[in-house]
Amino acid sequence: MKREYIREHFALLYGIERAELLTGRLTTLLARYGTHLASEPSAPSLESGPVLICYPDHVRAEHETPLRTLARFLGKHLAGLISTVHLLPFYPSSSDDGFSVMDYRQVDPSHGSWEDCTALGRDFRLAFDLVLNHASSQSAWFQGFLSGDPRYAGFFLTAEPDEDLRLVVRPRSHPLLTPFRTDRGLIHLWTTFSADQIDLDFRNPEVLFEFFDILLGYIARGARVLRLDAVAFMWKEAGTPCLHHPKTHAIVRLLRAVVEATGTDTVLLSETNVPHHENLTYFGRGDEAHLIYQFALPPLLAHALLRGTASVLRSWLETTIVGVPPGCNFLNFTASHDGLGVRPLEGLLPKSELDFLVGETQRRGGGVSRKTNTDGTSSPYELNLTYPDLLALETSSRHRRFLLSQGLSLSLRGVPAIYLPSLFGIGNDRAGVEATGRARSINRRKFPLGELEALTYHEPYLSYRRMLELYARTDALHPEASQHLLPSPAEALWFERRAPGNSGPLLVAANCAGHPVELELPAGRWTDLFTGQVHGSGRARGFRLEGYGLSWLVPFVRD
Repeated sequence: MKREYIREHFALLYGIERAELLTGRLTTLLARYGTHLASEPSAPSLESGPVLICYPDHVRAEHETPLRTLARFLGKHLAGLISTVHLLPFYPSSSDDGFSVMDYRQVDPSHGSWEDCTALGRDFRLAFDLVLNHASSQSAWFQGFLSGDPRYAGFFLTAEPDEDLRLVVRPRSHPLLTPFRTDRGLIHLWTTFSADQIDLDFRNPEVLFEFFDILLGYIARGARVLRLDAVAFMWKEAGTPCLHHPKTHAIVRLLRAVVEATGTDTVLLSETNVPHHENLTYFGRGDEAHLIYQFALPPLLAHALLRGTASVLRSWLETTIVGVPPGCNFLNFTASHDGLGVRPLEGLLPKSELDFLVGETQRRGGGVSRKTNTDGTSSPYELNLTYPDLLALETSSRHRRFLLSQGLSLSLRGVPAIYLPSLFGIGNDRAGVEATGRARSINRRKFPLGELEALTYHEPYLSYRRMLELYARTDALHPEASQHLLPSPAEALWFERRAPGNSGPLLVAANCAGHPVELELPAGRWTDLFTGQVHGSGRARGFRLEGYGLSWLVPFVRD
Protein backbone atom coordinates (compact mmCIF):
# COMPACT_ATOMS: atom_id res chain seq x y z
CA MET A 1 0.00 0.00 0.00
CA LYS A 2 1.48 3.35 -1.03
CA ARG A 3 2.66 5.64 1.72
CA GLU A 4 0.74 8.59 0.30
CA TYR A 5 -2.58 6.74 0.65
CA ILE A 6 -1.89 6.19 4.35
CA ARG A 7 -0.80 9.78 4.86
CA GLU A 8 -4.00 11.11 3.25
CA HIS A 9 -6.13 9.07 5.61
CA PHE A 10 -4.22 10.20 8.68
CA ALA A 11 -4.65 13.78 7.46
CA LEU A 12 -8.41 13.26 7.20
CA LEU A 13 -8.58 11.82 10.72
CA TYR A 14 -6.07 13.89 12.66
CA GLY A 15 -5.03 16.86 10.53
CA ILE A 16 -2.39 17.36 7.89
CA GLU A 17 0.18 18.61 10.41
CA ARG A 18 0.22 15.20 12.16
CA ALA A 19 -0.18 12.98 9.10
CA GLU A 20 3.47 12.51 8.19
CA LEU A 21 4.51 11.73 11.76
CA LEU A 22 1.70 9.15 12.12
CA THR A 23 2.58 7.57 8.78
CA GLY A 24 6.17 7.14 9.90
CA ARG A 25 5.00 5.68 13.18
CA LEU A 26 2.84 3.11 11.36
CA THR A 27 5.80 2.22 9.14
CA THR A 28 7.89 1.57 12.26
CA LEU A 29 5.14 -0.56 13.80
CA LEU A 30 4.82 -2.68 10.66
CA ALA A 31 8.58 -3.20 10.63
CA ARG A 32 8.36 -4.66 14.15
CA TYR A 33 6.13 -7.37 12.66
CA GLY A 34 8.46 -7.94 9.71
CA THR A 35 6.37 -6.17 7.10
CA HIS A 36 6.13 -2.80 5.35
CA LEU A 37 3.88 -0.58 3.28
CA ALA A 38 4.02 -2.57 0.06
CA SER A 39 3.48 -0.75 -3.23
CA GLU A 40 0.92 -3.36 -4.28
CA PRO A 41 -1.62 -4.84 -1.86
CA SER A 42 -1.98 -8.55 -1.36
CA ALA A 43 -5.04 -10.17 -2.95
CA PRO A 44 -6.36 -12.71 -0.45
CA SER A 45 -8.76 -15.35 -1.64
CA LEU A 46 -12.06 -15.24 0.22
CA GLU A 47 -13.31 -18.16 2.25
CA SER A 48 -14.02 -21.17 0.04
CA GLY A 49 -15.93 -23.14 2.66
CA PRO A 50 -18.33 -22.56 5.53
CA VAL A 51 -17.44 -20.61 8.65
CA LEU A 52 -18.38 -22.06 12.04
CA ILE A 53 -19.27 -19.49 14.73
CA CYS A 54 -18.68 -20.67 18.29
CA TYR A 55 -17.68 -19.61 21.76
CA PRO A 56 -14.26 -20.73 23.01
CA ASP A 57 -16.03 -22.70 25.75
CA HIS A 58 -19.00 -23.91 23.72
CA VAL A 59 -17.92 -27.54 24.30
CA ARG A 60 -16.66 -28.61 27.71
CA ALA A 61 -15.04 -31.71 29.16
CA GLU A 62 -13.42 -32.47 32.48
CA HIS A 63 -9.65 -32.15 32.91
CA GLU A 64 -9.20 -30.26 29.63
CA THR A 65 -9.31 -26.61 28.60
CA PRO A 66 -12.44 -25.76 26.58
CA LEU A 67 -10.37 -24.69 23.58
CA ARG A 68 -8.69 -28.10 23.46
CA THR A 69 -12.06 -29.83 23.80
CA LEU A 70 -13.46 -27.70 20.99
CA ALA A 71 -10.50 -28.49 18.74
CA ARG A 72 -10.84 -32.21 19.42
CA PHE A 73 -14.59 -32.21 18.76
CA LEU A 74 -14.38 -30.16 15.56
CA GLY A 75 -11.42 -32.13 14.25
CA LYS A 76 -13.32 -35.38 14.74
CA HIS A 77 -16.63 -34.29 13.21
CA LEU A 78 -16.12 -31.30 10.89
CA ALA A 79 -12.60 -31.42 9.45
CA GLY A 80 -12.89 -31.02 5.69
CA LEU A 81 -16.44 -29.66 5.97
CA ILE A 82 -15.75 -26.38 7.76
CA SER A 83 -13.12 -23.99 6.42
CA THR A 84 -12.89 -21.41 9.21
CA VAL A 85 -13.66 -21.37 12.92
CA HIS A 86 -14.77 -17.99 14.23
CA LEU A 87 -13.83 -18.00 17.90
CA LEU A 88 -16.03 -15.46 19.64
CA PRO A 89 -14.01 -13.33 22.10
CA PHE A 90 -11.74 -15.55 24.16
CA TYR A 91 -10.00 -12.67 25.95
CA PRO A 92 -10.45 -11.86 29.66
CA SER A 93 -13.73 -9.96 29.94
CA SER A 94 -16.17 -8.69 32.54
CA SER A 95 -19.57 -9.13 30.83
CA ASP A 96 -21.53 -9.74 27.63
CA ASP A 97 -20.06 -13.22 27.17
CA GLY A 98 -16.66 -11.89 26.13
CA PHE A 99 -17.54 -8.63 24.37
CA SER A 100 -16.55 -6.43 27.32
CA VAL A 101 -12.82 -6.96 26.89
CA MET A 102 -10.42 -6.41 29.76
CA ASP A 103 -7.22 -7.43 27.94
CA TYR A 104 -7.11 -7.77 24.15
CA ARG A 105 -3.72 -9.48 24.10
CA GLN A 106 -4.42 -12.44 26.41
CA VAL A 107 -6.46 -15.62 26.32
CA ASP A 108 -8.77 -16.01 29.31
CA PRO A 109 -7.14 -18.86 31.29
CA SER A 110 -10.57 -20.37 31.86
CA HIS A 111 -10.75 -20.98 28.09
CA GLY A 112 -7.18 -22.10 27.48
CA SER A 113 -4.06 -20.53 26.01
CA TRP A 114 -2.57 -19.12 22.83
CA GLU A 115 -1.05 -22.56 22.28
CA ASP A 116 -4.60 -23.99 22.22
CA CYS A 117 -5.59 -21.44 19.57
CA THR A 118 -2.54 -22.41 17.52
CA ALA A 119 -3.50 -26.08 17.73
CA LEU A 120 -7.01 -25.33 16.49
CA GLY A 121 -5.47 -23.35 13.64
CA ARG A 122 -3.67 -26.43 12.33
CA ASP A 123 -6.98 -27.86 11.09
CA PHE A 124 -9.00 -24.70 10.42
CA ARG A 125 -8.52 -21.09 9.45
CA LEU A 126 -9.16 -18.84 12.44
CA ALA A 127 -11.37 -15.78 12.81
CA PHE A 128 -10.88 -13.45 15.79
CA ASP A 129 -12.94 -10.50 17.00
CA LEU A 130 -11.52 -7.00 17.02
CA VAL A 131 -13.87 -5.36 19.54
CA LEU A 132 -13.38 -1.76 18.47
CA ASN A 133 -16.11 0.43 19.89
CA HIS A 134 -15.63 -0.16 23.59
CA ALA A 135 -13.57 -1.76 26.34
CA SER A 136 -14.47 -3.09 29.76
CA SER A 137 -14.90 -0.74 32.71
CA GLN A 138 -12.58 -3.15 34.53
CA SER A 139 -9.83 -3.01 31.90
CA ALA A 140 -6.42 -1.60 32.74
CA TRP A 141 -7.07 1.02 30.07
CA PHE A 142 -10.18 2.37 31.77
CA GLN A 143 -8.87 2.05 35.31
CA GLY A 144 -5.79 3.99 34.19
CA PHE A 145 -8.04 6.59 32.58
CA LEU A 146 -9.99 7.04 35.83
CA SER A 147 -6.84 7.28 37.94
CA GLY A 148 -5.27 9.92 35.70
CA ASP A 149 -2.55 7.72 34.20
CA PRO A 150 -1.21 9.86 31.32
CA ARG A 151 -0.87 6.79 29.09
CA TYR A 152 -4.65 6.54 28.93
CA ALA A 153 -5.59 10.20 28.85
CA GLY A 154 -8.18 10.72 26.14
CA PHE A 155 -8.73 6.99 25.62
CA PHE A 156 -12.45 7.13 26.42
CA LEU A 157 -15.25 9.39 25.28
CA THR A 158 -16.71 11.84 27.77
CA ALA A 159 -19.69 14.20 27.45
CA GLU A 160 -21.58 16.69 29.55
CA PRO A 161 -24.96 15.44 30.83
CA ASP A 162 -26.73 18.48 29.36
CA GLU A 163 -25.19 17.97 25.90
CA ASP A 164 -27.75 17.53 23.13
CA LEU A 165 -27.28 13.93 21.98
CA ARG A 166 -30.81 13.32 20.75
CA LEU A 167 -29.66 12.48 17.22
CA VAL A 168 -27.47 9.60 18.36
CA VAL A 169 -28.58 6.26 16.88
CA ARG A 170 -27.95 3.28 19.12
CA PRO A 171 -29.33 -0.25 19.58
CA ARG A 172 -30.19 -0.02 23.28
CA SER A 173 -32.67 1.65 25.61
CA HIS A 174 -30.52 2.35 28.71
CA PRO A 175 -29.04 5.87 29.22
CA LEU A 176 -26.27 6.75 26.78
CA LEU A 177 -24.07 8.39 29.44
CA THR A 178 -22.88 6.67 32.62
CA PRO A 179 -21.36 8.65 35.53
CA PHE A 180 -18.03 7.64 37.09
CA ARG A 181 -16.21 9.21 40.03
CA THR A 182 -12.56 10.17 39.74
CA ASP A 183 -10.09 12.20 41.81
CA ARG A 184 -10.96 15.02 39.44
CA GLY A 185 -14.66 14.79 40.21
CA LEU A 186 -17.69 13.23 38.53
CA ILE A 187 -17.44 12.59 34.80
CA HIS A 188 -19.87 11.08 32.31
CA LEU A 189 -18.75 8.45 29.79
CA TRP A 190 -20.40 7.27 26.58
CA THR A 191 -21.69 3.73 27.05
CA THR A 192 -23.45 2.83 23.81
CA PHE A 193 -23.99 -0.84 24.64
CA SER A 194 -23.88 -1.16 28.44
CA ALA A 195 -22.58 0.61 31.52
CA ASP A 196 -19.72 -1.92 31.63
CA GLN A 197 -18.68 -1.25 28.01
CA ILE A 198 -17.05 2.18 27.82
CA ASP A 199 -16.80 3.77 24.38
CA LEU A 200 -13.27 4.38 23.15
CA ASP A 201 -12.34 7.77 21.71
CA PHE A 202 -10.76 7.32 18.28
CA ARG A 203 -10.18 11.07 18.04
CA ASN A 204 -7.06 10.16 20.01
CA PRO A 205 -4.62 8.47 17.58
CA GLU A 206 -3.14 6.51 20.49
CA VAL A 207 -6.33 4.45 20.56
CA LEU A 208 -6.09 3.64 16.86
CA PHE A 209 -2.43 2.65 17.21
CA GLU A 210 -3.29 0.29 20.06
CA PHE A 211 -5.65 -1.48 17.67
CA PHE A 212 -3.11 -1.50 14.85
CA ASP A 213 -0.77 -3.36 17.20
CA ILE A 214 -3.54 -5.70 18.41
CA LEU A 215 -4.58 -6.46 14.82
CA LEU A 216 -1.01 -7.25 13.77
CA GLY A 217 -0.58 -9.42 16.85
CA TYR A 218 -3.69 -11.43 15.98
CA ILE A 219 -2.44 -11.97 12.43
CA ALA A 220 0.92 -13.08 13.81
CA ARG A 221 -0.94 -15.61 15.96
CA GLY A 222 -2.77 -17.08 12.99
CA ALA A 223 -5.97 -15.06 12.55
CA ARG A 224 -7.02 -14.99 8.90
CA VAL A 225 -10.39 -13.32 9.39
CA LEU A 226 -10.75 -10.26 11.60
CA ARG A 227 -14.33 -9.43 12.59
CA LEU A 228 -14.80 -5.71 13.18
CA ASP A 229 -17.31 -5.76 16.02
CA ALA A 230 -19.78 -2.83 16.24
CA VAL A 231 -17.58 -0.96 13.78
CA ALA A 232 -20.35 1.41 12.63
CA PHE A 233 -20.37 3.22 16.01
CA MET A 234 -16.63 3.98 16.27
CA TRP A 235 -16.45 7.70 15.55
CA LYS A 236 -18.72 10.06 17.47
CA GLU A 237 -19.50 13.68 16.75
CA ALA A 238 -22.18 15.63 18.61
CA GLY A 239 -25.02 16.79 16.37
CA THR A 240 -24.77 13.70 14.15
CA PRO A 241 -26.25 10.17 14.42
CA CYS A 242 -22.75 8.91 15.39
CA LEU A 243 -23.29 6.01 13.01
CA HIS A 244 -21.39 5.37 9.74
CA HIS A 245 -19.37 8.56 10.24
CA PRO A 246 -17.05 9.26 7.27
CA LYS A 247 -14.12 8.97 9.64
CA THR A 248 -15.30 5.50 10.66
CA HIS A 249 -15.01 4.47 7.02
CA ALA A 250 -11.56 6.09 6.86
CA ILE A 251 -10.43 3.96 9.81
CA VAL A 252 -11.76 0.81 8.13
CA ARG A 253 -9.75 1.69 5.01
CA LEU A 254 -6.65 2.11 7.17
CA LEU A 255 -7.25 -1.25 8.83
CA ARG A 256 -7.59 -2.77 5.36
CA ALA A 257 -4.31 -1.15 4.31
CA VAL A 258 -2.53 -2.57 7.36
CA VAL A 259 -3.93 -6.04 6.68
CA GLU A 260 -2.82 -5.86 3.05
CA ALA A 261 0.65 -4.72 4.10
CA THR A 262 1.17 -7.99 5.95
CA GLY A 263 1.11 -9.94 2.66
CA THR A 264 -1.08 -12.61 4.27
CA ASP A 265 -4.46 -13.87 3.06
CA THR A 266 -6.22 -12.17 5.99
CA VAL A 267 -9.62 -10.60 5.36
CA LEU A 268 -11.77 -8.08 7.21
CA LEU A 269 -15.37 -8.88 8.12
CA SER A 270 -17.58 -5.95 9.13
CA GLU A 271 -20.35 -6.40 11.71
CA THR A 272 -22.95 -3.72 10.97
CA ASN A 273 -26.47 -4.74 11.97
CA VAL A 274 -28.20 -1.94 10.08
CA PRO A 275 -30.56 -1.52 7.11
CA HIS A 276 -29.28 -3.34 4.04
CA HIS A 277 -28.37 -0.27 1.97
CA GLU A 278 -26.30 1.07 4.88
CA ASN A 279 -24.62 -2.29 5.39
CA LEU A 280 -23.41 -2.30 1.78
CA THR A 281 -21.37 0.88 2.36
CA TYR A 282 -18.80 -1.14 4.30
CA PHE A 283 -17.55 -2.65 1.06
CA GLY A 284 -16.47 0.90 0.22
CA ARG A 285 -15.08 0.87 -3.30
CA GLY A 286 -13.59 -2.52 -2.69
CA ASP A 287 -11.17 -0.91 -0.22
CA GLU A 288 -12.94 -1.50 3.11
CA ALA A 289 -14.27 -4.86 4.37
CA HIS A 290 -13.72 -7.96 2.24
CA LEU A 291 -16.83 -9.56 3.77
CA ILE A 292 -19.98 -8.14 5.30
CA TYR A 293 -22.67 -9.99 7.21
CA GLN A 294 -25.84 -10.50 5.18
CA PHE A 295 -27.97 -9.19 8.05
CA ALA A 296 -31.22 -9.00 6.11
CA LEU A 297 -31.11 -12.71 5.23
CA PRO A 298 -32.09 -14.31 8.61
CA PRO A 299 -35.32 -12.34 9.15
CA LEU A 300 -36.32 -12.37 5.45
CA LEU A 301 -35.75 -16.10 5.20
CA ALA A 302 -37.71 -16.71 8.41
CA HIS A 303 -40.52 -14.53 7.09
CA ALA A 304 -40.65 -16.50 3.82
CA LEU A 305 -40.81 -19.85 5.60
CA LEU A 306 -43.35 -18.76 8.20
CA ARG A 307 -45.60 -17.11 5.62
CA GLY A 308 -45.13 -19.83 3.00
CA THR A 309 -44.20 -17.40 0.24
CA ALA A 310 -40.82 -16.38 -1.16
CA SER A 311 -42.05 -13.20 -2.86
CA VAL A 312 -40.31 -10.67 -0.61
CA LEU A 313 -37.16 -12.78 -0.28
CA ARG A 314 -36.99 -13.23 -4.04
CA SER A 315 -37.38 -9.50 -4.75
CA TRP A 316 -34.55 -8.75 -2.35
CA LEU A 317 -32.29 -11.43 -3.83
CA GLU A 318 -32.76 -9.94 -7.31
CA THR A 319 -30.87 -6.84 -6.24
CA THR A 320 -28.71 -7.84 -3.29
CA ILE A 321 -25.62 -8.93 -5.22
CA VAL A 322 -25.69 -5.98 -7.63
CA GLY A 323 -22.70 -3.70 -7.20
CA VAL A 324 -20.61 -5.95 -4.95
CA PRO A 325 -17.00 -4.96 -5.69
CA PRO A 326 -14.59 -7.59 -7.04
CA GLY A 327 -12.88 -9.50 -4.27
CA CYS A 328 -15.74 -8.83 -1.84
CA ASN A 329 -18.65 -10.98 -0.74
CA PHE A 330 -21.40 -11.55 1.80
CA LEU A 331 -21.31 -13.77 4.87
CA ASN A 332 -24.62 -15.66 4.74
CA PHE A 333 -25.92 -16.76 8.12
CA THR A 334 -29.20 -17.45 9.89
CA ALA A 335 -28.12 -17.52 13.54
CA SER A 336 -25.31 -16.25 15.71
CA HIS A 337 -24.58 -15.50 19.35
CA ASP A 338 -26.83 -12.43 19.08
CA GLY A 339 -30.53 -12.24 18.36
CA LEU A 340 -32.25 -11.90 15.00
CA GLY A 341 -31.75 -8.26 14.01
CA VAL A 342 -34.78 -6.55 12.49
CA ARG A 343 -33.33 -3.13 11.63
CA PRO A 344 -32.08 -4.62 8.34
CA LEU A 345 -35.76 -5.06 7.38
CA GLU A 346 -36.32 -1.31 7.13
CA GLY A 347 -37.63 -0.61 3.65
CA LEU A 348 -38.00 -4.32 2.91
CA LEU A 349 -40.97 -5.42 5.04
CA PRO A 350 -44.03 -3.36 6.07
CA LYS A 351 -44.67 -2.82 9.77
CA SER A 352 -47.53 -5.34 9.73
CA GLU A 353 -45.14 -8.10 8.65
CA LEU A 354 -42.57 -7.09 11.27
CA ASP A 355 -45.35 -7.28 13.83
CA PHE A 356 -46.08 -10.79 12.52
CA LEU A 357 -42.45 -11.84 13.14
CA VAL A 358 -42.55 -10.32 16.62
CA GLY A 359 -45.75 -12.23 17.38
CA GLU A 360 -44.31 -15.53 16.12
CA THR A 361 -41.20 -14.98 18.24
CA GLN A 362 -43.22 -14.47 21.39
CA ARG A 363 -45.57 -17.37 20.59
CA ARG A 364 -42.56 -19.67 20.26
CA GLY A 365 -41.03 -18.75 23.62
CA GLY A 366 -38.71 -15.96 22.55
CA GLY A 367 -38.25 -12.35 23.62
CA VAL A 368 -37.97 -9.01 21.86
CA SER A 369 -35.19 -6.49 22.58
CA ARG A 370 -36.00 -2.84 21.92
CA LYS A 371 -34.05 0.31 21.14
CA THR A 372 -34.74 3.95 21.91
CA ASN A 373 -35.32 6.06 18.79
CA THR A 374 -34.18 9.66 18.32
CA ASP A 375 -37.75 10.90 18.96
CA GLY A 376 -37.90 9.13 22.33
CA THR A 377 -40.08 6.24 21.20
CA SER A 378 -38.92 2.63 21.21
CA SER A 379 -39.06 -0.08 18.58
CA PRO A 380 -37.94 -3.71 18.18
CA TYR A 381 -34.23 -4.11 17.57
CA GLU A 382 -33.79 -7.87 17.63
CA LEU A 383 -35.76 -11.05 18.18
CA ASN A 384 -34.29 -13.26 20.88
CA LEU A 385 -34.82 -16.96 20.20
CA THR A 386 -33.09 -19.79 18.38
CA TYR A 387 -33.63 -20.28 14.67
CA PRO A 388 -34.59 -23.96 15.13
CA ASP A 389 -37.41 -23.01 17.50
CA LEU A 390 -38.56 -20.13 15.31
CA LEU A 391 -39.04 -22.52 12.37
CA ALA A 392 -39.95 -25.73 14.21
CA LEU A 393 -42.92 -27.63 12.82
CA GLU A 394 -45.49 -29.17 15.14
CA THR A 395 -45.23 -32.50 13.33
CA SER A 396 -43.04 -35.58 13.35
CA SER A 397 -40.81 -33.74 10.84
CA ARG A 398 -40.03 -31.02 13.37
CA HIS A 399 -36.75 -29.94 11.73
CA ARG A 400 -37.79 -30.07 8.04
CA ARG A 401 -38.44 -26.32 7.68
CA PHE A 402 -35.35 -25.44 9.71
CA LEU A 403 -33.16 -27.70 7.54
CA LEU A 404 -34.54 -25.98 4.44
CA SER A 405 -33.40 -22.63 5.86
CA GLN A 406 -29.90 -24.00 6.44
CA GLY A 407 -29.75 -25.52 2.97
CA LEU A 408 -30.79 -22.23 1.41
CA SER A 409 -28.10 -20.37 3.34
CA LEU A 410 -25.56 -22.83 1.90
CA SER A 411 -27.03 -22.40 -1.58
CA LEU A 412 -26.85 -18.62 -1.97
CA ARG A 413 -23.92 -16.69 -3.41
CA GLY A 414 -21.57 -15.75 -0.59
CA VAL A 415 -19.73 -17.43 2.27
CA PRO A 416 -22.02 -19.53 4.50
CA ALA A 417 -21.65 -19.24 8.25
CA ILE A 418 -23.14 -21.63 10.82
CA TYR A 419 -23.63 -21.10 14.55
CA LEU A 420 -22.49 -24.28 16.28
CA PRO A 421 -25.77 -25.00 18.16
CA SER A 422 -27.66 -24.82 14.83
CA LEU A 423 -25.88 -27.95 13.62
CA PHE A 424 -27.82 -29.87 16.24
CA GLY A 425 -31.11 -27.98 16.12
CA ILE A 426 -30.65 -26.74 19.70
CA GLY A 427 -33.71 -24.86 20.96
CA ASN A 428 -34.35 -21.96 23.33
CA ASP A 429 -32.44 -21.91 26.61
CA ARG A 430 -35.11 -20.41 28.85
CA ALA A 431 -33.18 -21.49 31.95
CA GLY A 432 -30.23 -19.42 30.77
CA VAL A 433 -32.41 -16.34 30.38
CA GLU A 434 -33.85 -16.80 33.86
CA ALA A 435 -30.39 -17.30 35.35
CA THR A 436 -28.81 -14.20 33.77
CA GLY A 437 -31.79 -11.92 33.21
CA ARG A 438 -30.45 -11.26 29.70
CA ALA A 439 -32.58 -11.93 26.62
CA ARG A 440 -29.58 -12.98 24.53
CA SER A 441 -28.79 -15.87 26.87
CA ILE A 442 -31.54 -17.79 25.09
CA ASN A 443 -29.02 -18.69 22.39
CA ARG A 444 -25.75 -18.81 24.33
CA ARG A 445 -25.84 -22.12 26.15
CA LYS A 446 -22.61 -24.11 26.58
CA PHE A 447 -22.57 -27.91 26.25
CA PRO A 448 -20.94 -30.94 27.88
CA LEU A 449 -18.93 -32.84 25.28
CA GLY A 450 -20.96 -36.00 25.84
CA GLU A 451 -24.24 -34.26 25.02
CA LEU A 452 -23.01 -33.05 21.63
CA GLU A 453 -21.34 -36.38 20.85
CA ALA A 454 -24.69 -38.09 21.39
CA LEU A 455 -26.45 -35.62 19.10
CA THR A 456 -24.12 -36.49 16.21
CA TYR A 457 -26.10 -39.73 15.79
CA HIS A 458 -29.45 -37.98 15.39
CA GLU A 459 -31.37 -35.49 13.27
CA PRO A 460 -31.01 -32.73 12.33
CA TYR A 461 -27.23 -33.15 12.55
CA LEU A 462 -27.14 -36.13 10.17
CA SER A 463 -29.01 -34.24 7.44
CA TYR A 464 -27.00 -31.09 8.07
CA ARG A 465 -23.75 -33.01 7.74
CA ARG A 466 -24.98 -34.54 4.48
CA MET A 467 -25.57 -31.05 3.09
CA LEU A 468 -22.06 -29.99 4.15
CA GLU A 469 -20.55 -33.05 2.47
CA LEU A 470 -22.32 -32.26 -0.80
CA TYR A 471 -21.41 -28.58 -0.50
CA ALA A 472 -17.73 -29.46 -0.14
CA ARG A 473 -17.62 -31.27 -3.49
CA THR A 474 -19.92 -29.01 -5.54
CA ASP A 475 -17.94 -26.35 -7.42
CA ALA A 476 -21.06 -24.43 -8.39
CA LEU A 477 -21.65 -23.62 -4.71
CA HIS A 478 -18.36 -21.78 -4.44
CA PRO A 479 -18.99 -18.43 -2.71
CA GLU A 480 -18.08 -16.50 -5.87
CA ALA A 481 -20.03 -18.65 -8.33
CA SER A 482 -22.66 -16.71 -10.26
CA GLN A 483 -26.31 -16.68 -9.21
CA HIS A 484 -29.29 -16.26 -11.55
CA LEU A 485 -32.94 -16.41 -10.47
CA LEU A 486 -35.37 -18.42 -12.59
CA PRO A 487 -39.17 -18.02 -12.94
CA SER A 488 -41.04 -19.85 -10.18
CA PRO A 489 -44.33 -19.89 -8.25
CA ALA A 490 -44.65 -17.44 -5.36
CA GLU A 491 -43.98 -20.21 -2.84
CA ALA A 492 -40.63 -21.23 -4.31
CA LEU A 493 -37.11 -20.04 -4.97
CA TRP A 494 -35.60 -21.44 -8.17
CA PHE A 495 -32.15 -20.31 -9.23
CA GLU A 496 -28.97 -21.33 -11.01
CA ARG A 497 -25.44 -21.26 -9.63
CA ARG A 498 -22.45 -21.64 -11.92
CA ALA A 499 -18.75 -21.61 -11.07
CA PRO A 500 -16.27 -19.83 -13.35
CA GLY A 501 -14.77 -21.90 -16.13
CA ASN A 502 -16.28 -24.91 -17.83
CA SER A 503 -18.07 -26.49 -14.89
CA GLY A 504 -21.76 -27.15 -15.34
CA PRO A 505 -24.64 -25.40 -13.61
CA LEU A 506 -26.36 -26.28 -10.37
CA LEU A 507 -30.10 -25.69 -10.06
CA VAL A 508 -31.38 -24.89 -6.58
CA ALA A 509 -35.06 -25.49 -5.87
CA ALA A 510 -36.55 -24.51 -2.51
CA ASN A 511 -40.21 -24.69 -1.54
CA CYS A 512 -41.04 -22.24 1.27
CA ALA A 513 -44.58 -23.62 1.64
CA GLY A 514 -45.85 -26.76 3.33
CA HIS A 515 -47.59 -28.07 0.17
CA PRO A 516 -46.00 -29.32 -3.07
CA VAL A 517 -45.20 -26.96 -5.96
CA GLU A 518 -44.49 -27.63 -9.64
CA LEU A 519 -41.40 -26.19 -11.32
CA GLU A 520 -40.32 -26.34 -14.95
CA LEU A 521 -36.90 -27.79 -15.63
CA PRO A 522 -34.63 -26.46 -18.36
CA ALA A 523 -34.07 -28.82 -21.27
CA GLY A 524 -32.10 -31.96 -20.51
CA ARG A 525 -31.92 -34.48 -17.72
CA TRP A 526 -31.05 -33.51 -14.16
CA THR A 527 -29.83 -35.50 -11.17
CA ASP A 528 -30.89 -34.55 -7.64
CA LEU A 529 -27.73 -34.65 -5.51
CA PHE A 530 -29.71 -35.43 -2.37
CA THR A 531 -31.70 -38.39 -3.68
CA GLY A 532 -29.87 -39.50 -6.84
CA GLN A 533 -33.19 -39.37 -8.72
CA VAL A 534 -33.08 -38.29 -12.37
CA HIS A 535 -35.64 -35.74 -13.61
CA GLY A 536 -36.51 -34.41 -17.04
CA SER A 537 -36.59 -37.75 -18.85
CA GLY A 538 -37.95 -37.59 -22.40
CA ARG A 539 -40.26 -34.62 -22.92
CA ALA A 540 -41.20 -34.38 -19.25
CA ARG A 541 -40.07 -30.96 -18.00
CA GLY A 542 -42.19 -30.78 -14.86
CA PHE A 543 -40.53 -31.11 -11.46
CA ARG A 544 -42.59 -31.63 -8.30
CA LEU A 545 -41.03 -30.28 -5.11
CA GLU A 546 -42.56 -31.41 -1.84
CA GLY A 547 -43.48 -29.03 0.97
CA TYR A 548 -40.40 -27.42 2.56
CA GLY A 549 -38.32 -29.40 0.09
CA LEU A 550 -34.83 -28.54 -1.17
CA SER A 551 -33.13 -29.95 -4.24
CA TRP A 552 -29.71 -29.43 -5.75
CA LEU A 553 -29.88 -30.54 -9.39
CA VAL A 554 -26.92 -31.07 -11.74
CA PRO A 555 -26.84 -32.18 -15.38
CA PHE A 556 -27.24 -35.94 -15.66
CA VAL A 557 -24.04 -37.81 -16.56
CA ARG A 558 -24.33 -41.40 -17.73
CA ASP A 559 -21.93 -43.77 -15.96
